[in-house]
Amino acid sequence: MFFNWDMPGLHGNGRGLAESSRNMSAFWTRFARTGQPSAPGQLAWVRYDTTRRATMLIDTQCRLADDPNAGERRLWQALD
Repeated sequence: MFFNWDMPGLHGNGRGLAESSRNMSAFWTRFARTGQPSAPGQLAWVRYDTTRRATMLIDTQCRLADDPNAGERRLWQALD
């Protein structure tokens, strides 16, 4: 999460690991400083709400997904 991508066994070993780690670090650092998560060259991270459920999927090229695990979320809600 905090640009420690080279620690064996912690994150895996796929392509783009350093860049993904750099993006995650940038989002968290900016959030800690300003209250608004962002990373250079990445999409704006929109405020979460329960209508859209916009979720940032962090990778080498980050993307927003609306309610990406909707089926799983509805299952858990049904068990409540």
